[in-house]
Amino acid sequence: MATLLYRVGAWCARKAPAIMIVWLMILALAGAAALVFAKGTSSQYSVPDAPYQRVLDEMNERMPEATFGSGTVAFRSADGQAFTEKQRSEITAALNGAAEDVPVISSVTDPFETQEQLDGAARGVSDGQQQLESGREELERGERELAQQRDELDRASQELDRSLGQLPGNRDREEAAQLNPELADQIDQLEAGQRQLQEGETQLRESRQELDSRSEELTAAQRRTALTEEQRFVTQDGSVARGIVDFAKNPTSMSGDEREQVTSAISGGLPAGVMADYSVEITQDVSGLVGSTEIIGIVVAALVLFIVLGTIVMAGLPVASAVIGCGTGVALVYALSSVVDMTATDPVLALMLGMGLGIDYALLITHRHRTNLLDGIPLRESIARATGTAGTSVLFAGLTNVIALAALATVGIPFLGTMGLAGAGTVMLVILASVTVTPALLSLVGPRAVPAKTWRERGFTEHGEKAAPPQGASPAASAEARSARSSAHEQAERIEAEVRRSAETAGTEPGAMALSRANKGWGAFVTRHPIAMIAVAVLVLLALALPAMQLRLGLPDGAAEPPGSTANTAYHAVSENFGEGANAPIVTMVSLPEENRSREQADAAALDVSEYIAGMEGVVTAVPATISDDFRTALVTVTPETGPADARTEELVTELRDQREAIQDATGTDVGFTGQTVANIDISDTLNAALPVYMAIVLVLCLVIMLLVFRSIWVPVMATLGFIFSTVASFGAVVMVYQMGWGADFFGVHEPGPILAFLPILLVGVLFGLSVDYQIFIVSGMREAYMRGFEAHDAVRVGYRQGGTVVTACGVIMVSVFAGFIFAHVSVVRPIGFALAFGVAMDAFLIRTTFIPATMQLLGKHAWWLPRWLDRILPNVDVEGEKLNERLAAEDRKGRELSNAAG
Repeated sequence: MATLLYRVGAWCARKAPAIMIVWLMILALAGAAALVFAKGTSSQYSVPDAPYQRVLDEMNERMPEATFGSGTVAFRSADGQAFTEKQRSEITAALNGAAEDVPVISSVTDPFETQEQLDGAARGVSDGQQQLESGREELERGERELAQQRDELDRASQELDRSLGQLPGNRDREEAAQLNPELADQIDQLEAGQRQLQEGETQLRESRQELDSRSEELTAAQRRTALTEEQRFVTQDGSVARGIVDFAKNPTSMSGDEREQVTSAISGGLPAGVMADYSVEITQDVSGLVGSTEIIGIVVAALVLFIVLGTIVMAGLPVASAVIGCGTGVALVYALSSVVDMTATDPVLALMLGMGLGIDYALLITHRHRTNLLDGIPLRESIARATGTAGTSVLFAGLTNVIALAALATVGIPFLGTMGLAGAGTVMLVILASVTVTPALLSLVGPRAVPAKTWRERGFTEHGEKAAPPQGASPAASAEARSARSSAHEQAERIEAEVRRSAETAGTEPGAMALSRANKGWGAFVTRHPIAMIAVAVLVLLALALPAMQLRLGLPDGAAEPPGSTANTAYHAVSENFGEGANAPIVTMVSLPEENRSREQADAAALDVSEYIAGMEGVVTAVPATISDDFRTALVTVTPETGPADARTEELVTELRDQREAIQDATGTDVGFTGQTVANIDISDTLNAALPVYMAIVLVLCLVIMLLVFRSIWVPVMATLGFIFSTVASFGAVVMVYQMGWGADFFGVHEPGPILAFLPILLVGVLFGLSVDYQIFIVSGMREAYMRGFEAHDAVRVGYRQGGTVVTACGVIMVSVFAGFIFAHVSVVRPIGFALAFGVAMDAFLIRTTFIPATMQLLGKHAWWLPRWLDRILPNVDVEGEKLNERLAAEDRKGRELSNAAG
């Protein structure tokens, strides 16, 4: 692979203008595709097989209109006084007008009308109770009158029968009536009275049935009123109201323009003295990608490059390479959003990783190229060698990141798999740009890759040509001076070329100058105090990791939005005036049995379920919401006492599910629970369960990759332990800031709460790739020095001298890029930026440049122990291009021999 990349670097250096034109065309085409095909991202995170999703899918089949979602509008009186009648009517008109004018709104709930209905229902129940009591009294009077009439008729009938008995011949009433007119009148009166009695009994029976029906209705109304007693849409003082906006599509997929139409239509119709704030479901626009703070991170990275590389041109070169590769990747991610559902974090993660890794990889190749130039290697040959050696490390490290990100697809959570694949695809393009664009740019820059002052200090002209050595200076002394200023890695060629000849005449050892330089700086300090440095690193990381034991996962809500934002204001206005649980409704789907379904049965079932749930601890209200047209399904809205991010709300959802069988036994219905609050809990639980599996996959990958690269048992073990330390410490730091609120003001944490549900698993994947990168960059130099014959302890310092500067610079760059997202305009991105920035800082500065050199120093030659049987079966992964270096060194020796022979 090193030889292939050597040839690629040489070809790109020769064809630099063509390479740049091709890449710029690719970038332009990708950008055009993004503009034409992108449909945008959403803020919806879903897990297909989660309990909430199964209930939601069933609801979508039975009542699709109920699954689109809704948002809340909090109306406030500017002076804190009750709304006037004129203000009320104009708010109602604004809501109704928005429902008519904005296609994305399906319906609205007028808070004043709804509150009047709730208040009127209570009055109606009271009036109905009085009417029912009056009706019962009237019915009782009627029953008494009929009883009295029945008694009178019975007496009249008995008297008539006695009169008939006195007639001769045992006459019946008809015969008696014909013979005796007086008896005929009595008989007619008696029959008329009996008919009147029957009519009265019929009326009384009908009145009783009507009264019973009214009693049942009143009982249902009483039950419903009791359930809604704590539910309000307008505060008692009349100064705050909450309206509900129902959407005709899922609000997470709404565009920025659609959201603007909703807010403009409502706010535009409001009267003076009324303020409206909109919940996060209405306002959360995730279409933006980069804000000012993200750009600041890139500027800081460019400043670090300037310090390391010494010129503005060279500082811009890695950034330019990263922008081309990363920009192409992010544009393609957006373009693919037309065929793949993507969340807001997909392109942001691709951008964060792409820019950080792109700069790092280009820096690694550029740094090697500068060293080659100062060793006197011609420009294009230097570019080819840097691409073949450092480029191989870039390729291997980059592919490790790709594997780690793509492995997110193995956890069975679609949105996380899409996120990982988006990042992996962008990193692939960044790798390709690093080994093609960077050589082309280096060729175009030419000798300006090294500052003029540095050229002169190294004995070259400003154009990189060898200057004549000072009079009296021997070639050996000149070679020794240049050697003292070169990196440890490139001394392999110089020892072969010049230093060895100088050493033979001067009596010095070939590695003396390398050791002299390596015995200075942080690497030398760490290796002189290995036990103390290991103890410091481990204690710091363990102290930071302790809060991770309290880790709680969740998804952000309106409380996480910046103070003063309309979403945050709406969230707190609702919480403070209508209870915290008003922001955390739980949707209960009630399924009725197949037989004998009717509206009355559906109403009764919904009330039964509502009353059962309302009696549970932690529930404020449980109110029947709607019934399907086939009377098969009813929805009940449950309002908990606590907010969506509160642990007690999670406990309530668990208790509700535990009570499912009991509810079924008590009501004869089947219930399921869904809604955004339940979805957040289920998604968090699913991700929490997937984390150990993914962590195990990553740890195995880490051990295998390190084993292949370094052909050692202990180096992979130490690398894996370091990865675990830095990752868990990052978890702890995130918990301290975003869950406990430490430094909340500085980091803009407005409402400490659960940690973003997918952050831990994402952090593991990203930190794994970066930790492998830094391990390869710094330990490969140690292995190379050891293989060249340095004693094991000396090899640690020599290797650190070679890779420590690059790893430090790369770490600072990655921290800068990630830290730029800590104050991003998309709230869900902020903890990701913090976690990645902190994790990289811990891994780069406490693990790779402190813990690893110290442990390597203690292990000595045992660090490179590998059983012979394992050595025979492991493939030889030439990450540092050792074979290429050997071939090039041999060619250099042969060229010198021919030159000497010709001379």
